[in-house]
Amino acid sequence: MLGRVRRSKSSLVFAFGLVSTSVVAVPAWAQSCGERPAAAEPTPDAIAANDLALKLSEEGRYVEALALFQKAYDASPSYVILYNIGRMAALTKDPARAIGAYTCHVEEGGNDVTPERKAEVSAEIARLTQEVGHLRVEVDEPGASIELDGVVVARSPTSKAIVANPGKHRVTVHGSRASSREVEVQKGESQELTFTLKVIEPPPSEPPFRFPSAVVGSAWVLTGLVSISAAVTGSLALVGAADLEDDTYLGPNRAPSPNSDIAEKADRTHALAVATDALIAVGAISGAAAISFSVVNAVAGDAPDEKPQEKKASARLVVSPFGLSVVGTFQ
Repeated sequence: MLGRVRRSKSSLVFAFGLVSTSVVAVPAWAQSCGERPAAAEPTPDAIAANDLALKLSEEGRYVEALALFQKAYDASPSYVILYNIGRMAALTKDPARAIGAYTCHVEEGGNDVTPERKAEVSAEIARLTQEVGHLRVEVDEPGASIELDGVVVARSPTSKAIVANPGKHRVTVHGSRASSREVEVQKGESQELTFTLKVIEPPPSEPPFRFPSAVVGSAWVLTGLVSISAAVTGSLALVGAADLEDDTYLGPNRAPSPNSDIAEKADRTHALAVATDALIAVGAISGAAAISFSVVNAVAGDAPDEKPQEKKASARLVVSPFGLSVVGTFQ
């Protein structure tokens, strides 16, 4: 392991003895402890990057040294290198990254980390914690990825607070949909962020009033039947009136003899005329109602989930020994 290589070189010992002198800002630690298993043996690239990083750290070139320590860790994961990453992160004013690296150094090192080293790291973490802020993110959807400045740092649900350096950051959550928010992090402060990814459907609106189709259809059928009946009775009244004109004129002031054929014909013609007037009035009312019902339904639109049904209406004229009648049906 890189830990053995480190202990066999004086330069590595020097790196372990570095003392952090300043702290301040930048992004959070993006790795989860134990995410990658420790390498059994360091690769040549990891050894080369680690040795060069130690040399650069001696020269005070901490930014370059940090990049190389990270390269060595990526090539051959080792808890030993995490300690050096934590030191360089602290020296380059990235307390959030330093806290993450130190924490993983202790967790991944386990019993290999001496009590003295654990005490030193704990004290350093306590000091650096005063330089960062914390973000607690709650998402209503499990399994959503939580990103800080474009880097995945957790998945929902999580009880751990995200450590972030002071300044502006963008928190983005990806689940069934994405949601993003910009936050301002302050030293020593903790913020709670809640993301709602599930789309809440608005309650269905009440459909506009519509007259039942049966009512509208019945109104039209009634109008048709009454109109036909009025036409029939009116025609019969006209025929009766014309027939009366062919009979002997009795003068304007004389009535036909009771029970005479002319009297019966006159009474029948009068009754047909009255019936025609009544049917016309009823037809006008039912026609106006049918038109009103149809207009209301047209404005309201189609009824929800209403399947159009074939409606059948019919009317027929029936001749019987007792006279004429109109029969209508509606289904």
